Amino acid sequence: MTTRSFPLIVDAVRKTAMKAGARQSKICFATATTADFLPGTLVTVGSFLKHHPDTDVDVVVIHDGLDERQRASLAALSDRVRFVSVSSELRERCARVGAALPRFAERLSEFHQLEAYRLTGYRKLLLCDGDLLFRQPIRELFDSQDALLCCGEFAYLSGRCLDAATFAPLDDPAHAGPAGALDSTFNDGFLCIDASLTGEGCYADLLSMLTPESWRGSDTFHTKQFLQNRYFAGRQTLIGSTYNFVLRHAGLITAREGLTARDAKVLHFNLPVKPWMPAAMLRWTCEPAPVPAFDLWYDAWTECLSAAHLRTARRLDRAAAGWGGGVLNDARCSSTRGRAPMNQVRPVPVGRGQVSFAAPRDIESVVETHVFVIAPNNSGSTFLMQALATCRQTWNLPLEGQFAFGFTGPNTRDHGRLLWSLRPWRDRFTDPAAYDWTRNCRAWYFQAFARDPQASVFVTKAPPFLLQVGALRRHFRNTKFLFAVRNPYAVCEGIHRYRTGQPLPPDVDYFEAAAEHVVNSLALQRDNLERHGSRGVFFTYEAMCDEPARVERQIRSLVSALGDLKLRRKLAVKGLYDEMLSNMNARQIARLTSKQIETINRIFCRRRDVLDYFGYEIMEAPIENVGRPGAEGEPAATAPSPGAIPRSA
Repeated sequence: MTTRSFPLIVDAVRKTAMKAGARQSKICFATATTADFLPGTLVTVGSFLKHHPDTDVDVVVIHDGLDERQRASLAALSDRVRFVSVSSELRERCARVGAALPRFAERLSEFHQLEAYRLTGYRKLLLCDGDLLFRQPIRELFDSQDALLCCGEFAYLSGRCLDAATFAPLDDPAHAGPAGALDSTFNDGFLCIDASLTGEGCYADLLSMLTPESWRGSDTFHTKQFLQNRYFAGRQTLIGSTYNFVLRHAGLITAREGLTARDAKVLHFNLPVKPWMPAAMLRWTCEPAPVPAFDLWYDAWTECLSAAHLRTARRLDRAAAGWGGGVLNDARCSSTRGRAPMNQVRPVPVGRGQVSFAAPRDIESVVETHVFVIAPNNSGSTFLMQALATCRQTWNLPLEGQFAFGFTGPNTRDHGRLLWSLRPWRDRFTDPAAYDWTRNCRAWYFQAFARDPQASVFVTKAPPFLLQVGALRRHFRNTKFLFAVRNPYAVCEGIHRYRTGQPLPPDVDYFEAAAEHVVNSLALQRDNLERHGSRGVFFTYEAMCDEPARVERQIRSLVSALGDLKLRRKLAVKGLYDEMLSNMNARQIARLTSKQIETINRIFCRRRDVLDYFGYEIMEAPIENVGRPGAEGEPAATAPSPGAIPRSA
């Protein structure tokens, strides 16, 4: 089975046979990934997009169970990224192969790339492994008339062929078994596939080969490469290894083609350890002869993350008038184009002028103060963070600290959501072994942005940090805290309104659980004030809304660098509000029914001490009366006065 070599003509003329704008003119870049491969996939996709900014391409990431945050890290690269789940049929066939062939049990996800053959409507399908690094454009391949462009694998580079049945290397094809020999065998980590070789028919053919019988009599560890070499035998066209420089075979490639890794257009890190694995990093930094090209991957990793954050920052909400750039927008946390989950991606005002990103800088040398907003959820802390991010001297995060990429520790999406202070979730948040604050600091510093690259104040928040004030003091230098609380009835209403996806047993009343969480949070805040009050200032949500100038003065007295803080402003919050700072307690409490207030009061009356500490009163449930807005047969509740602020630390 001979194949003709592909002429490496980099100035090939783009074809115009397809109508402009028709989907068939598009290229599809597809890869499959798992949670462990996310960093590699980020670099693979990011480096491809960097070198093909004007190519009409869709990026498809195939997966089997990536969660929203994991998908978000890839979606942040481009609006062109979408996600496709592995089909049940492919999953079932993988399971049968794994059960019959234990050597494949830990590698079944490699077969997930076969799902890409169902992607139709594209002129070319570029199917890639998730451990590639694109260093130059490859758009010349997209004009080829060949059905399958690929690069030679180890046997081919060694001048040998493979037995078609066993995949065993052969020096002479005459020594092959009854199935014959495969020559011009290819590495399947980089395939440029014509539309004629995609579709349900091709997909069905490949899946029919995905059975334990296909490996009968073979001891090869090759998975999808074995299947695709057999299926496409005779239809492939081998091209130069510059398009798939397999680092494991660098010596062979250099000897055969005179090509070095640093000259290749695409590097393939198919090594026993990957650049994003800690063991690999240690090996690279400690050995006299570093792993080839790892430094190139690390540079690309930093660049891809920086580009993702830059892109997020450039999604500026023009509705935020007067900012000359607006606010960070939704980072697309799923394959859909809807709003990101509440509290996961928050808009952050960045102010007028150029935004500076910490990734290429050493901000540890300029950050002098760490400010943490310590407040229960649904208490106005998101607005406060928005306002702090307008200050010229603050480094800020596009996400809450607990949701930052690389954060080590529990988060409220995975544990308890809006009721994180209840057991069993609280046990997870209070486990010191669950946190690596040194690593968290590095992750935060890497993803931070500021209006001034010399900003001296780092700011973040997360509601569960109510439980971690002591740890934050121990692990971060010069810590300052903004302690805040809010009317507990308004907090209960807000928690109930955004309860979607909240895990609770069916026999648990949601308002009762919310009230328990609220008094737990207030008790935690009381403890924080008594133990750590000297390190911060305290104010209520009500004071922030009704007396913003006074609260601004409190914050400035704590951190003088925040002299330009202004609370009385219009800011977008959680994608739901984009209005001037105002006290929303009355409208929220008015939504509570008499029965709901009675349920809340059963809990509040047992913990009256914490409400008294913060000056909040027990409400009386309104007498039922027809005409209550929004709740049939009950009058609107009236918000009590917030009471006195207990202290200003």
